[in-house]
Amino acid sequence: MNNLVFISTKKESEALSAVGFEVFIIDEKQQLIKVLKELNHYVKVIAYDSELKDLIKVYQQEKKGVYPIFLELPLESKNIGNKVLDMKERIKKSIGIDLL
Repeated sequence: MNNLVFISTKKESEALSAVGFEVFIIDEKQQLIKVLKELNHYVKVIAYDSELKDLIKVYQQEKKGVYPIFLELPLESKNIGNKVLDMKERIKKSIGIDLL
């Protein structure tokens, strides 16, 4: 299994395999749970489409170690603005300065 995993509901995300991600396309919540449970301890980054944010959060809270790193990637333009604001707020909270 690859160190980098991307999970999405969109077929277009298969393009990320060209940059080293092992891509999983899912249709329903049960598939997501199955994929997440089958990931081994070698996975360092779990990237996912913004649509799966709420489902991934539940799994993310169960993981207590440094790895895997969870990375939300908005694949639709309507989600990009929200993600930028979220990142801006996280940076501000972590270092106390508004950089963006």
